[in-house]
Amino acid sequence: MDAIRLIEDLVGKKAQTEHQPRHPADVMATWANIGKSEQFLRWRPVTTFKIGITQLVQWYKDNREWARNVSTD
Repeated sequence: MDAIRLIEDLVGKKAQTEHQPRHPADVMATWANIGKSEQFLRWRPVTTFKIGITQLVQWYKDNREWARNVSTD
């Protein structure tokens, strides 16, 4: 399931999407690797993407009044 569909399911609303040409700064591929953090720090992520997004949406639901006052300018 992609991120947009997951968020739609969690908030119970359909996203209004607008498809645009790719921005020149968009990354087409990544070779990100957490191997060094595992090797040197003994750190490994334990939260899946789905659980992380679910927790983020729940946090915003729980803190809606506070989040409403956050400036995005």
